[in-house]
Amino acid sequence: MGKYKLICSWCFCTYHTTNQSVPNQEKFFLALGTKVRTLRKKHGYSQEDMISFGFSARHFQQIEAGRPITATTMLRLCEVLEVSMEKLVKGLDAGIYEKPSPERVSAPSKAAYVKLRGQILKWRQVR
Repeated sequence: MGKYKLICSWCFCTYHTTNQSVPNQEKFFLALGTKVRTLRKKHGYSQEDMISFGFSARHFQQIEAGRPITATTMLRLCEVLEVSMEKLVKGLDAGIYEKPSPERVSAPSKAAYVKLRGQILKWRQVR
């Protein structure tokens, strides 16, 4: 990568953002849970049947209720429900983007940006 390493890029990625909306993860995972329930029923499985695939009944109830899950769990679901990841999540992002509110998104202040930039420049001089 050359002489310099990138220490932290969040400041540069978020400070001058052009994205004027943020995803509502709660809506996404609720929609995912609904889709998982539909696919499970399509295959004729009960929530208890999912135990034989390595899921606890409680975990599967939580997934269907919209609890956030990891990519690993999504891949396991794809295997069990015989669906590609693309088909599992297709369309689930519709309607989840909202205008950011100060409570949900905290953009770094200009002072934080200037401080971090100064630290990077100082670090470069030392190297």
